[in-house]
Amino acid sequence: MRFVKVAVPIKYYDTFTYRVPENMEIKKGSVVRVSFRNLHPIGVVVGEAEEFRNAKTIAEKILDLPEQLFKLGEWLSSYYLSPPGEVFSAILPPLLKRVEEPFHSKSTKFKISLNKEQKNAVELISPYIENKSHRVFLLFGVTGSGKTEIYLHLMKHAISMGKSVLYLLPEIGMVPQSLERVRERLGVGDEYHSKVTPGGRYSVWMNSLEGRVRVAVGARMGVFLPMKNLGLIVIDEEHDSSYRQTEKEPRYSARDTAVMRAMMENIPIILGSATPSIESFYNGKIGKYEIIRLKNRVADMKLPSVNVVGLKGKKILSDELKERIEKVSKKGKVIIYLNRRGYSPFIFCENCHYIAKCPYCDIPLTYHRKEGVFLCHHCGYRVKSFNKCPKCGGSLTLSSIGTERVEEELRETYGSAITRMDRDALKKRQEHEKVYLGLRDGEIRVLVGTQMVTKGFDFPDVKLVVVLKADNILNFPDFRASERTFQTLSQVAGRAGRGEKGEALIQTNLPEHYAIKFASRHDYEGFFDKEIEFRKRAGYPPFYRLGRIVLSSSEIRMVQKKAEQIEKELRKYKDIQVLGPSICPIKRVRGRYRYHILLKSKKIGSIQRALLPILKTKGDKVRTSIEIDPLDMM
Repeated sequence: MRFVKVAVPIKYYDTFTYRVPENMEIKKGSVVRVSFRNLHPIGVVVGEAEEFRNAKTIAEKILDLPEQLFKLGEWLSSYYLSPPGEVFSAILPPLLKRVEEPFHSKSTKFKISLNKEQKNAVELISPYIENKSHRVFLLFGVTGSGKTEIYLHLMKHAISMGKSVLYLLPEIGMVPQSLERVRERLGVGDEYHSKVTPGGRYSVWMNSLEGRVRVAVGARMGVFLPMKNLGLIVIDEEHDSSYRQTEKEPRYSARDTAVMRAMMENIPIILGSATPSIESFYNGKIGKYEIIRLKNRVADMKLPSVNVVGLKGKKILSDELKERIEKVSKKGKVIIYLNRRGYSPFIFCENCHYIAKCPYCDIPLTYHRKEGVFLCHHCGYRVKSFNKCPKCGGSLTLSSIGTERVEEELRETYGSAITRMDRDALKKRQEHEKVYLGLRDGEIRVLVGTQMVTKGFDFPDVKLVVVLKADNILNFPDFRASERTFQTLSQVAGRAGRGEKGEALIQTNLPEHYAIKFASRHDYEGFFDKEIEFRKRAGYPPFYRLGRIVLSSSEIRMVQKKAEQIEKELRKYKDIQVLGPSICPIKRVRGRYRYHILLKSKKIGSIQRALLPILKTKGDKVRTSIEIDPLDMM
């Protein structure tokens, strides 16, 4: 009788022993259905086990994971200290019936000549596809330098050799335009992300396994597609924090996982960005990655002129700014970026200083006028809006503005020619496509939005980009605040001038901050040199590796006590620095008080060894989550 270890999707770092029925072919990576605590979950066989008399028998074998994908799951679990069952659950699709077939059509014949820089990039990368050898290429090109054209040429080369391609984007909103281009040029292309129906995801996953998907275009979860004969991986906008999953297990970076997958598959991977992450550019500087520079925009297009406007004593959406937007919108499109959803970020009483706050989280409620609610952006709590202070009866005042209010104030002028692009406005897959088509066909002239508008859109007639309150991100208590500010400003400004010369207006209270000054000059390397000095001095990545423990409980004393116990255990390790415990900047979410501890070390293995015993602790009312290479310090 044979026994195996099976990882089932539970939150603990455990596997369970099951008996293998006679005549059932089982190996590492076999996907099986088992009986577990009165449920019948899907699990993955991770190894042989010793005989266990009370072991239950595997009920059904479903399929075998490809060897490299199984190894990727093992690596992800051990590197990010994620429960193996949760990891394999993320890799597998919803197990339903197929509803769609792979997309195939005739490609349109394009005669697009590459410029010298683009040709050089294609010639450098092509041999690695042909010879199936691994290399990480950092395609570092200014906005509008033709990175997508390089991707398409290399994809075409890969599929002409019978290989498949994985093309990942940080936002689902970017998929429609990229998928359209892939299909037009290559005649193939299937999308894979969380907004695709469960049946659609299952179909693409199974078709990938069978070698029927030639190019997959998707968001974060696409890194787990079982592509057959994979020849190339492309990670566009590699710097983007959306590649990181933080809300649930596994807490992983799709970009870093893709780099590991490319190494395991022995194939090239391209990380593309106009504003690479500090860590990626540093890896290029030390020779771990190969930097390919694209210094110029295609077709001799000029980078937009950038004007920094001081906000002191000025209205955010002034009459002067409205007039400028109206004038430009008659000739081309306008993008307005504001890092605040809703109508007003918070509501307060001038009389007694009351602020409407979420009863479950330690943050103010955002006013959403269209829905008539005060909404918490962390836990989803909502209450019908009110205009009288519940403490003193005085009138409530709106603080500042959000994207909904900007849209409303401009709608009188633009009607249906203005739309909003944020998490509230775009909740379905079809809504993303509708905005893209509206912009492409000229029905939308003014686009207002949050982070979604800073990336992916490539339209030749964006004449003006306006950034409202550019220092919002700078005020975050996070060592990456300057990097994120620089990246956001550079990316959103880069939407302008992809045709005739464009313009960007950056509105800020901190016009002298180095992140804003370097962004206004389109000077990434100047910013990198300044930022890397700070990182080295302060002991942050890429010079030190980080780990973070977040503890939460409905009882503050309980979470404090647990944090102190963990800190005491961690102090025993002499090769790590322990910072904290301290209360999180957002101290309460969904009714749970939050503390965190930050770990620093030159070696990531030292952090993992210190954290693994904590991960295996059970039976506690304090919830513990662990992040390796954390991006979010809130």
